[in-house]
Amino acid sequence: MSKDLVCMECGRNLGGESVFEFEGNTYCQECFERLTAVCDCCERRIWRDSAEGDSLTLLCEHCYDYSYTHCERCGCLIHNDDANYEDDSD
Repeated sequence: MSKDLVCMECGRNLGGESVFEFEGNTYCQECFERLTAVCDCCERRIWRDSAEGDSLTLLCEHCYDYSYTHCERCGCLIHNDDANYEDDSD
């Protein structure tokens, strides 16, 4: 006897539907898309609530830590290659 697959988030029976798996759990398409996202830098799937970046650029923690920063004045996301730093040592 086979065990019915259910969405780990909403509990919906997934028999006959597309099943999406992430980190060992099964989800319906709606929950999968709501809970997860793809990093715009490395294209790795991540939990949406742990995404870094801003509303336009979703980033995994690794890509943010190594490739991006936020402007200290306005808070905008900036790629490290485009960031300008002021020398406050004067």
